[in-house]
Amino acid sequence: MRNATAVTLALCVCWVARRAESGDAAAENPFKKANVGDFVAYAVEADMGGMKMKGKVKQTVTAKDEKTATVAVETEMAGIPPQKNEVKVELDKPHDQVPPGAERKTIKEGDETIKVGGKEYKCHWTETETAMKVPNNMGTSLTRAKVWICQDVPLGGLVKMESTTDITMGETKMTQKMNMELADSGKK
Repeated sequence: MRNATAVTLALCVCWVARRAESGDAAAENPFKKANVGDFVAYAVEADMGGMKMKGKVKQTVTAKDEKTATVAVETEMAGIPPQKNEVKVELDKPHDQVPPGAERKTIKEGDETIKVGGKEYKCHWTETETAMKVPNNMGTSLTRAKVWICQDVPLGGLVKMESTTDITMGETKMTQKMNMELADSGKK
C-alpha cells in the first residue's frame, strides 16, 4: 500500500497539470520549452484511506534532445523509502495528462491570483471530474480535482492541486484525498 501511494503521487504530478491557456491536450507540450536543469518541487499532504501522510515530490529535466525530454521524478513520503523514477516525454506529441481509458470533464474554470509559499501567482484554475476503471477491471475510481496553473512556473505550470478520489473495488470503497502546493521551482 505504501509503495502504491508513492507511485500514485508521482503519477499525479505527471497527469494533473493542464495548460492554462486552453486546458486541453491539444495545447503545446510544455516540455518543448524546458531546459536541462528546470525543476518543480511540491509539498504533498495525503489521506489514503485514513492513512495520513506528508511528503514532497520533485520533477527535474535531466536530459533533452529534439525528440524527448527525460524527467527524474523523486518522491519522499514519511514511512516510505524514497522513490526515484525516470519518465521519457515525447516532445512531438501533446502532453496528455489524462490516463489511458479515463474520461475527464471540466466542471468549471476561472482566473485567480493565489498566494503559495509567500509568493503570489496569477493562475487559471480548472475543476474537473475524471472517471476510470481500476487496472485489471477490478473496480472504478472517480477523481474530483481543482488545479491552479501559472504560465510562469516551469514544466506545466502547476501551482496547487486539491483532489479527492473515490475508489470502488467490489464491496470495498475507499476515499483518497491529496493536496499539493508548489514549494520551489527553477529554470535554466
